[in-house]
Amino acid sequence: MKASEQFLNLQHQLADTEDRIQVARRIYNANVRAYDSLVQTFPSLLVARVFGFVARPFFIVDSSIRRGGPPPVDL
Repeated sequence: MKASEQFLNLQHQLADTEDRIQVARRIYNANVRAYDSLVQTFPSLLVARVFGFVARPFFIVDSSIRRGGPPPVDL
C-alpha cells in the first residue's frame, strides 16, 4: 500500500472516530437531560435529595478544539 493510500485511510479512520465521539457525546447529553429532569421534578426530587443525587453538567466541547473536521495529520 502506498503512503498516499495509507494517509487517505488514516484520514477516513480519524473522521470515523470523530463521528463516533460526536454520537457518544449526544447520547451522554440526552441521558444527562433525562436524569436532570428526574432529579429536579416532583416527586422524584424528594428521593433524589434524600440519597444525594444532584443535577449533572452536559458534556460541552470547547470551541477552540472544534475545527469542523478531523485533526491534521503530518507524516
